[in-house]
Amino acid sequence: MSPIKLPGQTLTAIGSGREIQVRKTGVPIVLIYHSRNTAEVAREINNVIRDKYTKASEVLIASIVDMHFIPRLMRGVTEKMIAGEYEKATAELKEGQDPQDFIIILVDWNGKMTSGAGFENTNDQPGLIVLDAEGDLVDIYQGDEPVQKALQLVDQVLAVG
Repeated sequence: MSPIKLPGQTLTAIGSGREIQVRKTGVPIVLIYHSRNTAEVAREINNVIRDKYTKASEVLIASIVDMHFIPRLMRGVTEKMIAGEYEKATAELKEGQDPQDFIIILVDWNGKMTSGAGFENTNDQPGLIVLDAEGDLVDIYQGDEPVQKALQLVDQVLAVG
C-alpha cells in the first residue's frame, strides 16, 4: 500500500462546527471512513469503543463521510440533512457528554480524503485509521471485522488488555 495522506488542514465538523486537525488532537483518534451505506457500521464502531472508553479525553472518534457523488448544487441541502442527524445523535448522548467531543462528522466532498487514505470502496466496508496522541499512525484497516478491529487498535494504542 502506498503512503497514506491524512487531511493536513483544519476541518470543520458538521453539526457542532468544531474545528479539528486530525494529527493534532492530543489524544488518540479513530478515523472511520464510510459512506451512507456503511453509516450503521460506523455507529456500531463508535458505540463499542464508547462502551469501554467513555471519556473524550481517552480517545476521539471521527467519521469521515464520503460524499463525492453529491453534486455541488446539492451540498447545502446535504449539510442540513447531516446536521439534522447530528441533532438526533446528540439526544442519545449520556449526561455530561459534550456533543462536540462525541459526535464528529467530517465530510469528504471530493473523495480526496478517502482515496488519499487508500480506501477504495467505503460503500461495502468502512475504513479505519487510528492515530496515537502524537498524531502518528498506529494502523490502517479495511476488512470484514471493522468493529472488532477498531476496539483492538484502541486497546493497543492505550496499552489496555
